[in-house]
This record gives sequence, C-alpha cells and structure tokens, in this order.
Amino acid sequence: MRNPVAPVNKMSTKFWTWPIATYLFLGGLGGGTIFMAAIYFFIGLSYEAQGLPIEYGPAAPLGFGIIVGVVMLALGCLLLIFELGQPKLFTRAFIAKTAIIKWGAVLLSVAMICAILWWAVYYWPPEWNLFWYSWTGFGNLMAVLAMVASMGLMIYTGILLSSMKSRPFWNTPAVPILFTISAMSTGCVLLSLCLHGAPFDWWMFRTYQESPLVEMMLGVSMYDYVYDGLHQLDTILVIAEIIVLLLLVIMQYSSSNVTAKSVARRWLAGETKWIFWIGMVLIGLLVPLFCYLSGNEMLAGGLAPVCALLGGLLLRFLFVYNNDRRGIPGEAKYYDRLPDKDDPIFNPYWEQNGSIY
Repeated sequence: MRNPVAPVNKMSTKFWTWPIATYLFLGGLGGGTIFMAAIYFFIGLSYEAQGLPIEYGPAAPLGFGIIVGVVMLALGCLLLIFELGQPKLFTRAFIAKTAIIKWGAVLLSVAMICAILWWAVYYWPPEWNLFWYSWTGFGNLMAVLAMVASMGLMIYTGILLSSMKSRPFWNTPAVPILFTISAMSTGCVLLSLCLHGAPFDWWMFRTYQESPLVEMMLGVSMYDYVYDGLHQLDTILVIAEIIVLLLLVIMQYSSSNVTAKSVARRWLAGETKWIFWIGMVLIGLLVPLFCYLSGNEMLAGGLAPVCALLGGLLLRFLFVYNNDRRGIPGEAKYYDRLPDKDDPIFNPYWEQNGSIY
C-alpha cells in the first residue's frame, strides 16, 4: 500500500489552466476599456449639450478604444468556448439555469453587441452617409447598455472565483473588488494607449478637431484632457489595488483556514513569492505608480501601461494556478486506501485491462 497522501497534494491538480486565466484577464481588460470609454463619452455629451459638436468633445477620440475593447472581449470569449471542451455546444452556456458561467456569457454578448452598435452610430465614417449615422438617441442607449454590461463583466470575473466555496482563498468578497479595480486600471491604460498611438483621421473616427474655445476654457486641448484624466484616474486605482491586494493576502495568511493560509504563504514567502513581489507588486503596481507620480510623460505614457497590463495578467494567473480546495470529510482516508500502481497484487489486472494511472 502507498504511504498516506495529504489531501492538499491530491487537491493541487490544476483543473483550470492558462486559457481560463487569460480569459479572466481579457474579459476584465475589454470590459474596463469599454467602461472607461463610456465615462468619457458621456462627459463629451455634456459638452455637446452646450452647443459644441462631438468633434470638439472628449467623445471624439474614443472610437479606436471601443473597437480594441470589443476585440479583447471576443478573444476572451473564444478562449472560454474552446476551454469548455465542446465548442459546438457553446449555446448551452446561455440556457443553463443555475451555472454562473451563464451570466458571463450574457454579459460578454451584451457588452460586445452594444459597444459595436454604439461605435456604428457615433464613429462610422461620415463620408459613407449611412442612415443610422444620425441615430444619436439610439447610440446613447447602446452606450449606456455597453457601460452597464461592461461593469457587470468586470465584477463577474471576480465573482466567478469567489463563488466557489471549496476554494477558501477565492471564496471572499475581496476577490470581486480586487478584480474590478484591476479591470478598471488595465482598461484605463489600454484606452490611453489607444489614444496615444492612433491618429484621429483613421477611417474609424470622425475627424477630430481642436476647439480654441474649449482649449481656452480648460487650459489644455481636449485630447490632453482625456489622456491626462486617464492617467490621474489610474493613479487612484493603482493605490486602491495595492491596498485591497495586500489586505486580501494578509487576511488569508492570518486566517484559521489551513488551505487559504497555505496559498497566502506561497504568495508571500513560498514558491511564487518572486512572481508576487517582483512581478505583480513591484513591476505591475509600484512601477506604474512611480511613473504617474514622477510627472514624466514618457514614463507615464509608455512604461506604466506595459507594466500595469503585465501586473493584471499575473494577478489572474496567480489566482487560477493557486486553486487549492478544502478537503471533503473522509477524503484523506479514501486516498490512503488506494493501492500503489506498482503493487504486485494489482499489476496483472491493470496490465490486462489498461492502467488507470
């Protein structure tokens, strides 16, 4: 008979792998990008209400960011479909009555469809003169729905993990909060990259123009108003993410639950300590915060977004690959009674009928 095996070793099998971790990252990233674009879009509507056309408002340079957000959601959706193992039966995710994944599928679909329709109304090339180009009321409604669905999607990526009671490290309200803050932060930096790297006269934009009146009122151009605002907002989000992350890990480390404590110990001083402290905390959070506070435009616009995106990706991978679950009563006794695969009593049977090991 084999030596007694601790339940935690048997329970460390990774049922979720990199596609799920990447899906959680892309879902939060796409949702955060669309959500942040919607915020500045509605700020732009306030300028339009004052008699300024949209070409002069903050809404003008957001079209590329909306499309990139939709692409992130689509890639995450594809990863999820193929990870489920039966891509042709993906529609079951929409009709499942109790599965929490149903809400993820619905929110993904609503966010992508509404964002595309929102973009089609406000950012379709004007020279094509298509009839829906003047449906601003419909476009506003789609922007609201895309914003709400994106917010729900950011929260859902954390709820998907925290709803699993057998995983004590995941099963805490702090996880949805942390994932939501991280999604908003990565959404800010991706949207800022879209603003920074895309010319406004592309076919997917209305022609962006600067208004001397608006620039005189704000002291900066409208582009700088949006771009700098995203950096300022991300500074607050990074500080909040650091606080929530450290509180979560410290609380789990001091928890009476052995399983949650073992995961927190691995993060703080175990086999994943370098990924946690160097990769996620230092590079993913502290470096972007330093870049924003330094006031250096090159650091804030180039290094900070890359580091923030890396930190968001590492956060999801660390969570998914630390999925130790709480033992079921009697489970250790069951594993202790299993025969060893080289036991001479059982070898002839397994060789004849095919080993299960």
